[in-house]
Amino acid sequence: MIPLLFWAWNRMGNVSPDKPVRTDNTLASAINTCDGIAEKSVARLTAVVNFQQLEIAGRRARVLQNCMNDHGFVENPAWAKFAAPIAQIDASSQHISVDEAYENLRRSKMLLFTESNQEPLYWVNQAAK
Repeated sequence: MIPLLFWAWNRMGNVSPDKPVRTDNTLASAINTCDGIAEKSVARLTAVVNFQQLEIAGRRARVLQNCMNDHGFVENPAWAKFAAPIAQIDASSQHISVDEAYENLRRSKMLLFTESNQEPLYWVNQAAK
């Protein structure tokens, strides 16, 4: 137990200088609000067959996208450039289309609101665009 506590305490103090973390509170608040709305939009839906799972995921992503647009955020063009080669690699390794790989990547990154040097955020404020 003590080694685990020591490890956790030690990790908290070791923030890598090459990975500065910046959080936009407006973006975080909008994501939190829109995520709740998107979750409620699909809460009553159940998937009977496999393709319905994709329909539910698509609906949830569409509601999240519309809500974020209403809050003044749009897809970051820098993120789209960043994600295109990753989607190509994922498509060939998973034997799916590039569009499906891009959509899977997009859905996984829509809820992130902390910025790092390695990857741009998915959302950008429409006024800043």
